[in-house]
Amino acid sequence: RTTIGLPTSTIRAQDHDFLEHLDKQYNKSNIVILATSWDWSDLKLISDINDILNKSGKKLIVFDNSVHGKTFRGGLNRLDQFVYVNGSLPSIEQLKTIEMQMYQDFTIQKPINDELSAITSNNAIRLIQHESVLGDTILNTWPVITNDGAKIYWDHSHLTNKGAEFLSQKLSTNALFRQHLNSDF
Repeated sequence: RTTIGLPTSTIRAQDHDFLEHLDKQYNKSNIVILATSWDWSDLKLISDINDILNKSGKKLIVFDNSVHGKTFRGGLNRLDQFVYVNGSLPSIEQLKTIEMQMYQDFTIQKPINDELSAITSNNAIRLIQHESVLGDTILNTWPVITNDGAKIYWDHSHLTNKGAEFLSQKLSTNALFRQHLNSDF
């Protein structure tokens, strides 16, 4: 049995219902969006995945790596560490410092994101760069709280529910993302 053109063993899922759900979602879709914490071995698979999708009449959109913030004792992220050490939320100035540090954390992703950009460009795959959605390349900052003060990350890179809503709002107004969703590729 295969799922989305890949052997079931490749998926490594234990739950049969999950595979049925994945098949159902795949069969209903025209576009597949991949967003993960890419590593170098993953990049070797992207063109093969794209070929499988193209043969099925589906298009691929890929997100590059997002921030992987520094973690501290107990897995605390930069914002949590600040609150733990200081016993209070950061001031606006302190928050900007944390956001600048987060942006520096993001720049560590540059080599793999550059390679991902080359692969997607060479294979006519649509790429969404997290930096263009969340990062501020003028101020060199990366947000850690939403506009209404909710945490965006619960650890070094995983979004809170409010963080996911924040990203969704950013994506809904991102012209390139909207263009990718609405294009015929």
